[in-house]
Amino acid sequence: MAQYYPTQENVLNIKVQYYNELDIQGFSQMLKDPSFCYKFYWLEAIVNLISEGITETTFDAIIDEMIANAWYSVREFYIHLSGLQADGMVRDGLERAILQLTELSTLPANASKIEIKNAIGEYNSELKRFKEQLTNMVPYRALAGFFARSKEKAEWNSIRRMTTYIKEINDNITPLPYVLGESSKLKKYYSDVSDAHICMVSEGLVEAVELEEKRAIYPRIILSSKVVEKIHDEASDLYQVAQLLIQCQDDYWCINPFFLCPDFAPLIQNINTEIKKFAEELHICKKYMWLGELMNYFCIWSGLESQKEYYQKNKISVEEKELLPCPILDNEEITQKFIYLKRMMFRYKLDLSVFTRTFEENVKYYFNE
Repeated sequence: MAQYYPTQENVLNIKVQYYNELDIQGFSQMLKDPSFCYKFYWLEAIVNLISEGITETTFDAIIDEMIANAWYSVREFYIHLSGLQADGMVRDGLERAILQLTELSTLPANASKIEIKNAIGEYNSELKRFKEQLTNMVPYRALAGFFARSKEKAEWNSIRRMTTYIKEINDNITPLPYVLGESSKLKKYYSDVSDAHICMVSEGLVEAVELEEKRAIYPRIILSSKVVEKIHDEASDLYQVAQLLIQCQDDYWCINPFFLCPDFAPLIQNINTEIKKFAEELHICKKYMWLGELMNYFCIWSGLESQKEYYQKNKISVEEKELLPCPILDNEEITQKFIYLKRMMFRYKLDLSVFTRTFEENVKYYFNE
């Protein structure tokens, strides 16, 4: 758990021992709104630094890591991390930093992390304003999901009061993933110092990041074997867990990207457009196709609950296909690519062994008995 010492150097200290337990409800709120991608990159940056064996760092270094991690998505896929403002200007501070570095450097979209960080160092003074803007929101907004446990309201306009507010919640209400030091802007730090507290950064989470980098071709967050094992051993409320998770045809469990964003309407047009746009660039197109297939799956999901024969179908009907948000896709096997258990679990015994079975075994268990 993070604690701060005003007299220490401005560093991030990470203990060797990590824990696989955390405030699940509060943590899920960190990932609540996918339109604010900086929270994901903030978390990923911390995990990446830990996986590299780094135990001391500053906000400045964390933001450098965020820029390096988001670089390819912004440059190659032209993704707007938090959308555009009404005047057409980029809304996201992380994206603005990347675009500024693009103007200053000659780095290609596929530049290596080392090349990106070297360029950040070279143009650090020009990027400072953009990086400091990130420190005004990222560390605080990322913890907002835990603030609901406090009777006091957060005072977002005061960095000093927010620092105190976060420490009070951590000390008196619920352990937080981190608290903040008293230095300003890029020199601010936090420190993990107590065995009594629970750290959000676990070996399982580090392994999940490695899975993403080495195995995932789709825009999904895969749960590592350690996390799935932990759920199996200790989950007390399967209904809440089941809402968050989807099992894919390749047997991996991943986080449901639409859990807190169930309205597909804003995404449908963009995904259909991008599938056509990148039809000749399969490595990009596959990512949009995966999201489109998942949206199509959810559109017939209620039928899957009541009609087991869906999982024996070779293809869905013409009428069904016309109702799908992404009819452009080949949806013949759409029912055989995902399993979502939210409401189905109420109709069967709440059996955590679902997390120990393969995709094929779960289809047989829930639909073909």
